Amino acid sequence: MLRAALAVRAYFNWTIMKIAIIGAGEMGGAFAAGLLKSTLDKDPLFKPEDITVSNPHEEKFLRFQ
Repeated sequence: MLRAALAVRAYFNWTIMKIAIIGAGEMGGAFAAGLLKSTLDKDPLFKPEDITVSNPHEEKFLRFQ
């Protein structure tokens, strides 16, 4: 999925892309962390404000603070 995001952003030269992740557990957290670390020509692909994470249990959000 990340390669698709890179290809779309590079092709259309988009500067804003938002994503929502359902679940803040191990997989959702790892996915969010990977998106925040991803770059294209040394520019970050996603900023924290570009990512929305939802989860029914509040304690899972503590790792995102």
